[in-house]
Amino acid sequence: MSKFNVKPLGAGRFVSRGKGKHATRSIRTDEIFFCIKGILTMFEDDQSFELHPGDYLILRHERLHGGVSDYPAGLSYFWLHMEDPDGTTLHIPQSGHITNFEQLSIYFQSYLTEQQQPEPSIEILQHLLSLILLELERSTIINTPSQTISKFALKAAEVIKLHFA
Repeated sequence: MSKFNVKPLGAGRFVSRGKGKHATRSIRTDEIFFCIKGILTMFEDDQSFELHPGDYLILRHERLHGGVSDYPAGLSYFWLHMEDPDGTTLHIPQSGHITNFEQLSIYFQSYLTEQQQPEPSIEILQHLLSLILLELERSTIINTPSQTISKFALKAAEVIKLHFA
């Protein structure tokens, strides 16, 4: 059984044409963003976030959030809404950098594929969401101060993985 008591909801992948920005709103669900390409700027209450490829952000329910600036052309990110009634994800930092970019991308894409089935399995979606959260948690554990790799080095490694065999 998963250690996360979360309910998976809708998800998607956003690709910008260079117009508009994320709406300012307060919603009843938590939302995960995972930046694939470009720079996403968001705020929650009084805090601003700048997400680069490989960065994630968890926006908490009932807090005001929205875009800080217009979406740049080519920006791409995954988003996923979830309900976390018991706060089982609160120990995961609100934002961070993923150490296993490809694996998390696969989990998100698998979630979207299952969601598009004629009769999506809530159990499969639950397991995929748990895998996504475990990957966020693992990145937190790996990025302890004694093991931290510079953000520049991580980004260089991502570029190499994405563009070279």
